[in-house]
Amino acid sequence: MRIGKRFDAPQNARIHNKSQYDLHAGEYSLKRSRKDGGFWNEFLDLPAITGLLRGEIKGKRVLDIGCGGGIMCGRLRAAGARITGLDNSASMLDIARRDYPEIEFIRAEADRTGLASGGYDTVFAALVAHYFKDLRPFFREAARLLKKDGVFVFSFHHPFNEILSLRFANGKVSVQVRGCYFHNDGYTWTMSEKMKLVSYHHTMENVVETLADCGFAVERLLEPRPPKFARKHSVRSYEITSRYPSFCAIKARKL
Repeated sequence: MRIGKRFDAPQNARIHNKSQYDLHAGEYSLKRSRKDGGFWNEFLDLPAITGLLRGEIKGKRVLDIGCGGGIMCGRLRAAGARITGLDNSASMLDIARRDYPEIEFIRAEADRTGLASGGYDTVFAALVAHYFKDLRPFFREAARLLKKDGVFVFSFHHPFNEILSLRFANGKVSVQVRGCYFHNDGYTWTMSEKMKLVSYHHTMENVVETLADCGFAVERLLEPRPPKFARKHSVRSYEITSRYPSFCAIKARKL
């Protein structure tokens, strides 16, 4: 993840990000389907999310917010979930419906889904939260959608990673702190050569306190690292992510 200039216009960022996923849906889905291209997803985020969802899937109504091309929806359906996918990108949903025609997919915004209250046992959102400057509307919507004692599992860019510049050369990782930790500014970053996105920095305190304000209790927090066998897929990615956190994943329960 290469971080660029600051960006601090939430509504413009939402429109920009949606257009990027619409424009580059095919490229993004291809990247996600390859273990080398999708190293961060395949060996960090998805294992963490899957671990936190254990016991919260089989026979339960599950909503995947920010489902993209539906990869996780397909995996959870195979594990016994009554799964629904939701995304705001029409192009990403076209791919999801093509690849997983047996699953229901809905086009909507993550913080205003229009779905019925209390309709789900489990809501999860992989790498979505960092697209919101204010987390409260997103977390409140997740709480509204869940039944009492329902589970919210989500992941996001690790705030420590967002303030670091990481380089890999000659078999070694070098690191430099780029700026202060305590802020809520937006920044641009590179998903691929043509795909540029906007996210917002949140301190860990902000994430946990906002969850509490929205009626959740945190049960688990993971800072995933890759398994050793992942090194053969990308030495650079393995060396960086086994030393410094890229993502954080949280399991919270609705009170």
